Order: sequence, then C-alpha cells, then structure tokens
Amino acid sequence: MIKPEQTVTIKPEQTVASVVRKNSECAEIFQKYHIDYCCRGNMSLEEAAEKNNVNLSILIQELVEVILNRNSSPVNDPANLSTPALISHIILIHHEFLRKALPLVVKLSAKVSGKHGQRDLNLVELDRTVQNLANHLLPHLDKEEKSLFPAVLSGNIDKKIIDKLFLEMILEHEEVADMLFSINKLTNDFVPPDNACNSYRTLFSELKYIENDTFRHVYLENHILKPRCSEI
Repeated sequence: MIKPEQTVTIKPEQTVASVVRKNSECAEIFQKYHIDYCCRGNMSLEEAAEKNNVNLSILIQELVEVILNRNSSPVNDPANLSTPALISHIILIHHEFLRKALPLVVKLSAKVSGKHGQRDLNLVELDRTVQNLANHLLPHLDKEEKSLFPAVLSGNIDKKIIDKLFLEMILEHEEVADMLFSINKLTNDFVPPDNACNSYRTLFSELKYIENDTFRHVYLENHILKPRCSEI
C-alpha cells in the first residue's frame, strides 16, 4: 500500500539506465514502450520518449506509479550483489536460460516458417532473424564466460585488456538488441493471429520471454558490472 508521505521524483534529463539502476521494477515500463534501457540506456528519458513516440509525462507518471507500488524489496535486486555473486547470477540465471531457450525457438521458428511462411512472409524473415540471434548469442555467452568474467574476477589483468573485452561485449550487445527489436516488429509485439496453431503461439511466447530476459541480462552487464570495473 502506498503511504501518503511517499514521494518519488523523476526528471526528464535522467538517463533511462539510471532510473532502472535505482528502481529495477521500472524495466517493465520501458519494455512496454520498447525503450532500450540496456544497450542504449544512456539516453535521457526525454530523448527516449521522443525517439519512441511516447508521451513523456505519461511515461514519467507510470514510472513513478510502478516505483510506489513495487512489491519486491530492493534487497532482492541482483544489482546489489557482490561482483562474484553478480557474475554467478548472470551465468546461472541468464546464460543457462538462453542455452536452453535458443535451440528450442530455432526449431520452432523453422517449423512455423515452413508451415505458414508462404502465407506470411514475415515468418520467413523471422526465422532468419531468430537463427541469426542464436548464432550471435550462444558464442557470445561462451566468450564472456571464458574471457571477460575470468578477467574481471582475477583482478590481475591489465585494465586495457578489461576495457577491450567490455567494448567488444557492448558492441555485440548492440547487435543483439537490434535483432530483438526486429523480432518484436516481425511478431507484432509477440501477438499471434487469432487462428495461430499451438506451435505458432509457443514460438511467440518464448520469443517474448527471451526478449525480456535478455534485456535484463544485458542491463546487468552494461550498467552494473562494467561501471564497477571501470572504477578499479
């Protein structure tokens, strides 16, 4: 329940990432409006609203409301974890999810495209994009676990090497974000047609889950893990 004395102030010049950093529950509002809070999270709220044709006042109002009505404690926010625990969380929760989910959606996408692609060419393009996403993301996960994360945890690696690894990570994240936004557009925001079969509906549902989870995952790496290492 909201207490009368509770107040939240969000200013248009605040960056999208800074809002999520302080209040992780705001991520759901940004995803609702297709505002990238991870790879392009350094935009101000004003810039993001304009870019995505969102009413700034309504956006800020919804952000304030979700903060005031949050159900979870900030203590449970992964951003509050120690660096080793944060990396463990990223691997066990986000990386392992993608390793299981991506092969499934690749098969589903091929199946749906093969069955319905002649009637809807978007499904053919969707299949190509889903395969491309998996081909980019799966090696990316391995690269982080074999190179970036060990370098961060060792504390003995030259800062130039760390910076180079993070730069590569961010560039790859931007490619992934572009593919996810393309998938969102091709699926009409993951809304299947009324006559869609179960495979069709399952594909869209899984892709929506992948989008949500990946943006949270990338946010933790770009805006929580990287700044910690930049301060060393």
